[in-house]
Amino acid sequence: MYQLTCICGKTMVVGGDALGRAILCEHCQRTVVPLLAQLAEPGGLAAAPSANTPAAAADNTKACPICGERIAAAARKCRWCGEYLDTPSATAAQSSANFAPAASFSTETVFSLHTSQWDNFWRYLICFCIAALGAAGFFIEALKPYQWTIFLSVLASCAMAVLVIYVHSRRIETHISPMRIEKQSGILSKKIDWVSMPSVVDLELRQGLLQRILGVGTIVIRSNDTATPEMVLYQLPKARKVFRYLQEQVSLINQRRLSKP
Repeated sequence: MYQLTCICGKTMVVGGDALGRAILCEHCQRTVVPLLAQLAEPGGLAAAPSANTPAAAADNTKACPICGERIAAAARKCRWCGEYLDTPSATAAQSSANFAPAASFSTETVFSLHTSQWDNFWRYLICFCIAALGAAGFFIEALKPYQWTIFLSVLASCAMAVLVIYVHSRRIETHISPMRIEKQSGILSKKIDWVSMPSVVDLELRQGLLQRILGVGTIVIRSNDTATPEMVLYQLPKARKVFRYLQEQVSLINQRRLSKP
């Protein structure tokens, strides 16, 4: 049996079969890989320090204010959570000394969504009605010589309008991960607004009766980030599921803050 100390300070006892294999710290849920390094005593072996052990956390490293992982002291961007450290969100997170990363921390995107096409239902319906009126030329005697010209012109115009409406609604993308909410807008050029999950202070879900039936809704996110104090995620599909996920993540982060001594 061997003793292994995680970067969080927790000491674990592992068997010889754990050497070289990834294991989870029971306290902070970080991944630790104990490696066979050298003889510690005549009867045993010591675990060599890995990237997640205190020995590897040299004086030239610091904790990321967003996710808490160890990074280079001169780093301007965290290699773990991908956040830039010179933003208002990072500054606000750094001032919160009691912050600890959520147990479900990950950089993977949980939700990747566009504005629901149900928001364009009435626009599509209007285009359909205009196209139907263009077909009236087949039933009006005076227009029969031009019926195909009128119908094809109206149909092409409606098809172009539908395409513009669809592309316009797809220009806004929302990406949500356990530690970050990102909203991208634009087609040829992109504008990116984002909020870190630890900076969120209030969440609001707006749904009418029809929206509840269709499963869409608007989520309003308020944060202490001076760059993005409010973010509106307009007419998202699966709105209630997304809203509950955001509630759970924010509550989990707040609980970890309160439980930190």
